[in-house]
Amino acid sequence: MDYSIEAVSVMIESYYWIKPADQLLIDNGSEFRAHRKNKEGEWNSDFKKFVTSYGTKVITTRVKHPQTNGKLERLFGNYNCFRECFNEVNEWVDWYNNRPHGSLEFYGYLETPYEAFWRKLSPESLIHVMEERII
Repeated sequence: MDYSIEAVSVMIESYYWIKPADQLLIDNGSEFRAHRKNKEGEWNSDFKKFVTSYGTKVITTRVKHPQTNGKLERLFGNYNCFRECFNEVNEWVDWYNNRPHGSLEFYGYLETPYEAFWRKLSPESLIHVMEERII
């Protein structure tokens, strides 16, 4: 669970200033302690307390519903396939985010996930980013 909190900490440090996360989708793994739900279907773990302290709602996937985590499973599959080509994980992340991706604006323009991230931000978030860069 400490690694999960550390991963979310990195996400918050890197992107929270751009746009705070409204929701975080997690699976039902024991590392999140989501398997210890009460009768109302709720749980209270250190991980959940940490995430919700930033105003982010934690949502668990449905059990035995792989479609929900399909994108994440594809990400890990892609990492396992190409990780030997890179010296460290950050090099792989840079490659992954800056390569053309078929599910984005592929025809006529080879859009990367990095470009799509900025394209899909709300006008309010873009204004906030510009204000932060000016100051």
